[in-house]
Amino acid sequence: MKNKMPVYVAIFAAAIMTGVFLYSGMGTALRNFKPDIRGEITEVTFDGITGNILVEESKDTGLQFDKASVYLTSDTLYYKDGKKMSKAPGLLAKGMTVEVEITGTVRESYPVQVDARIVNILTAGK
Repeated sequence: MKNKMPVYVAIFAAAIMTGVFLYSGMGTALRNFKPDIRGEITEVTFDGITGNILVEESKDTGLQFDKASVYLTSDTLYYKDGKKMSKAPGLLAKGMTVEVEITGTVRESYPVQVDARIVNILTAGK
């Protein structure tokens, strides 16, 4: 009888590597995403790859902000329903519903002026 141990070891190693790959952030799903505001885009301005959106809650979400002027930097990450999108603010439009996680810096009092770390576009039904 031939020794099948190397085959089992190879299958186990492949399964472990796949799990590490998906968990390490190389997958497309958002991990540890905590939005600071969720609402509708009411204004959009672009300047090349960067831009600005004004996001306003349509109902009380219980999140940190109800209205925010969100700066889209070259470091901002974009998702659509949790799936990674291109790195261009041109995919955002007035009337879209988004969730935004900020970098942490707040520049003004109301509406707050913040930089977006992650913008997650929510499609209908979300």
